[in-house]
Amino acid sequence: MSPSRTLLAVATAALLAACASGGPAKDPAAAQTALDRAVVRWQALIDGRANDAWDLLTPGVRSTVTRERYAQEWASKPVRYVTVAPVDELCDPDACTVTVEVEYQVRIPLTGMGNTRVGAVLDERWVKIDGVWYHLPDDYR
Repeated sequence: MSPSRTLLAVATAALLAACASGGPAKDPAAAQTALDRAVVRWQALIDGRANDAWDLLTPGVRSTVTRERYAQEWASKPVRYVTVAPVDELCDPDACTVTVEVEYQVRIPLTGMGNTRVGAVLDERWVKIDGVWYHLPDDYR
C-alpha cells in the first residue's frame, strides 16, 4: 500500500472512531436526578466520607465552608447515620425538594439504654447549576 493510501486509511479510521464515540464525554452527574444525588450524598456520609459529600454541596456553600471543616462537623455529630432510602422528589426545572428516609443510631447515656436506632424522613433543597444537581442545606439559605 502506498504511503498516501496508508495515511488516508489511518485518517478515515480515526474519523470513524471519533464519530462512533458520540462526541465529547458528558459529565455523568448531569444524568443523575436530584434524588439520585441525595442518596449518593447520604451514603457518603454514612460511609464516613464527608469529604466526598462536600462535593455535592452548591458551589456557594463550598465557598463558605472548607472540605475539612465540613468533614469535622459531620464527624463530631452525636449521632451515626446507618441507612438511607429514597422517598420522593418534587421538582421545578432548577430546584427540587427531595425526601429521603434515614436511620440513625444515637447513644443514650442512661444505664442500660445503650445505642438506639431512630428513623427520620427529611426534606432537602437541591438546585440545578449548569445541568447538575447540588444540595443547598437549610443553614445556608
